[in-house]
Amino acid sequence: MSLTSVPSQNAEVFILDSWPFLERTLKGASIPRMDLLIERAARSEVKLYLSEMNLGEIFYLVAKRLGEPEAERVVKTIAQLPIDIVGVASGDVLSAARLKASTTVSYADCFCASLAVRHGAKVVTGDPDFLDLQRVGLLQVDWVGA
Repeated sequence: MSLTSVPSQNAEVFILDSWPFLERTLKGASIPRMDLLIERAARSEVKLYLSEMNLGEIFYLVAKRLGEPEAERVVKTIAQLPIDIVGVASGDVLSAARLKASTTVSYADCFCASLAVRHGAKVVTGDPDFLDLQRVGLLQVDWVGA
């Protein structure tokens, strides 16, 4: 959706889970680590990705709790951030489905995890389900939860 600057080739890559956005929107939580990553992405120091599937998850959960106008506002705000929204391709669907078949992680989170594995990137989250994936060595987590 948006990319405000082009990061250097060796910029560290992070995959954003829906969790930080939902915590901030639905609970008013302060997530300083997320703010720092967004600032660093704006300076082209890191690269941030968000799966389109997780963007959809953010939309539907915000819409259910706060209404569609608020969900639209949140999605528009995300679109203005230095975050690349990654579309869902058929390979992503099967990769996420394979992961879902072997774990208790939600299907939307499997898209996030699959994207992280593909990019060798850390998942930015506070969702404990990702810690299980880290424990088995599937991915690394940049923990922003309490």
